Amino acid sequence: MTGKSKGPKRTVPKVQSTKKSKPPTQGKVNPVTLFPRRLAASTVELALITLSALVPLSLGWHATRYLNVQPVPLNPVLVTLEGAIARTLALPPTCPHPRGRRCTRLVPPLVNFLWTIGPIAALSVSIWQLYLLGLTGQTLPKRWLRLQVVTDSGKAPGFGRALLREAVGRWGVTLTSAYLIWLITGAVPDLVILGVTTALMVALDGLWSYFDPKCRTLHDRLAGTWVRSSRHSVSGPSKKMNSSNSKQVGIQFEAGGPLERMPESQPGLDQWWNRIRLQSSAKIVLALAVGLGAILGTFVTTQLYIQSQENARTQAARDQEKFLTWVQQFAPDERQGAILGLASLDNPEAQYQILADMLALETDAAQLDVLQQALVSSGGRSLPYLQKLNQSTRTDLDSLRYSTNEEQLEVVQLRLQATQRAIAKLLQLYSTEFDSLDLSRTHLGQVTTEAAPFTLVLEKTDLSGIRFRGAILSHASFKSSQFSSPGPDRRFGSLDDQKADFTASILTDADFTGAFLSHVLLAYSNLSRAKLDRANLSNAQLTGANLSSVQAIGADLREADLTNATLVGAQLVQANLTGILAIGARFPRVVATDATLAKANLMRSDWQGADLSRGNFTQSNLQNANMSGTKLAGANLSFAQLQNANFQQTDLTSVNFQGANVEGADFQGAVFFKPHTQNGDRLIQSPDPATAGFLRGVDFSNARNLDNKQIVYICAQGGIYPLCSQP
Repeated sequence: MTGKSKGPKRTVPKVQSTKKSKPPTQGKVNPVTLFPRRLAASTVELALITLSALVPLSLGWHATRYLNVQPVPLNPVLVTLEGAIARTLALPPTCPHPRGRRCTRLVPPLVNFLWTIGPIAALSVSIWQLYLLGLTGQTLPKRWLRLQVVTDSGKAPGFGRALLREAVGRWGVTLTSAYLIWLITGAVPDLVILGVTTALMVALDGLWSYFDPKCRTLHDRLAGTWVRSSRHSVSGPSKKMNSSNSKQVGIQFEAGGPLERMPESQPGLDQWWNRIRLQSSAKIVLALAVGLGAILGTFVTTQLYIQSQENARTQAARDQEKFLTWVQQFAPDERQGAILGLASLDNPEAQYQILADMLALETDAAQLDVLQQALVSSGGRSLPYLQKLNQSTRTDLDSLRYSTNEEQLEVVQLRLQATQRAIAKLLQLYSTEFDSLDLSRTHLGQVTTEAAPFTLVLEKTDLSGIRFRGAILSHASFKSSQFSSPGPDRRFGSLDDQKADFTASILTDADFTGAFLSHVLLAYSNLSRAKLDRANLSNAQLTGANLSSVQAIGADLREADLTNATLVGAQLVQANLTGILAIGARFPRVVATDATLAKANLMRSDWQGADLSRGNFTQSNLQNANMSGTKLAGANLSFAQLQNANFQQTDLTSVNFQGANVEGADFQGAVFFKPHTQNGDRLIQSPDPATAGFLRGVDFSNARNLDNKQIVYICAQGGIYPLCSQP
């Protein structure tokens, strides 16, 4: 058998190149052409996340307005989330339905579902985009625009690096920086400034790529990534990116084998750190030095602390010994000396409890005075004990209401008076030191008995944040006192404000003249005959409150919630009620001349017999309101919603109806114009020229119970009615 015999297979020995080879290139990166695509991709990514949350949230918002079903409490998770956002952005709280100690917001069940889905959808879309970015280097918008995020080795970044790039680099640093600038510069709570600052920080992050030698943004530099066009298949930094720092690449050749790339050398800073890590002896010395320094510092600090505490205890013992000596010298008897000395004990819990128990058991009037003074001297921390004693004494007094034992009744009255006086003094002295003080169901109302008279007087006092829920405060004087103040953010109207809570309390005949009650909770409280002249009750919560016969001349009630409140016979002369919410409220016989009720929601409210002369109801909602028998002479009802309102027997002389909607309104017996006499013998039928045009363009076509005189006047004034066009 003939043929060419095959010789042994020749192998090519491995040769390692010693020359500096050029690094692989990514293709030419032009920031001018790449930047618009990156901007478009980022915009679409943000739009996808925003829309995923905005759609269900918007549907839920519309459902709250148009869905008429039995409401349920808002999801607690949403309440917590809403509170966190409000505190962060210094937003005002929303509390339309106070119930118990917490504020319960009622919404339709579908709203709970939609508003819960919103944040979950946004979070899901964000995680999905991060997963795609880590796996392939491309989110959907980046894939559409042919962009890819890679590391220096040309690989996809992975989920961890993608999370670092997006959550920390792009949005974490950007939003945190903008928020800190917003806080430090005092721009809180202007959200427009926060938005502009955030946009500037995002722009700075993106525009950095124009000045970076590798065309990287700040978040790319943080994550160690860069963006390339996905049309380029070569992974690695460009020649331009590496011109300042050439790298040596080892190349190995084998017969028929692929081209392999050896690991690249680290930059100068990384090389320095790696050398430090390899020096185990240096690490040991450094660790020992740090450990010994920490031990020595802890020992010295502990010794200094122990010595300072010992000195403080020694000095306190000396001071207490001196004080007890003085008490024994000045006290009339040993019992009073013991009581006053007890107030100085360095054991607060035992001190307060013993003094409160002694006050609860004491029957001597003189000793009761000493005990209440001892509790006052012990400081504001005795208030919880005094509150409990006040409540129990009030119960004892109620049980003895019909008792014939006058002596026992007098002792209980004196004991109640002692707790009331002590609480009043402590509030006067320490009210600003309490973050949250609970005096709920406390009896601090006026007592007129001859044996133990009491009237609470806390004028020009800061009582912000104190809880008076269900308390009795009748005839109390709070002139020029403050009941709300800004919280830690020092911005008034946000969620962390310190607001007094008078829910379901009794405040009959109380005097709040000139007091600051903005945003205060007064729901279901009894304020009948109270004085609120020039008081600030803006944004106050007065749902279901009883304000009958209240005197609030010149008071500020802007944006207050008076839903289902009762104000029978109230004096509201020149009061500012702009934007109030008073659905179903009752205002019979109210005197509100020259009052401002613009943009108020007064649906189904009752104003029968009220005097509203020269009142301003511009753009107010008076649908289905009962205005029968009221005096509205000179009032301004322009652009008001008056559908189905009742104006029977109402004085409407010189009322401005321009732009108002009077569809279905009942004008039976209403007076639009009163003829007057001149020189006592001549009847003048023409209206005042100053009121000309007050009815011009107003459509009375669907108004009810208009008589011929009213129609003639409406037509003469330019109003619209079917008979006006007839000769």
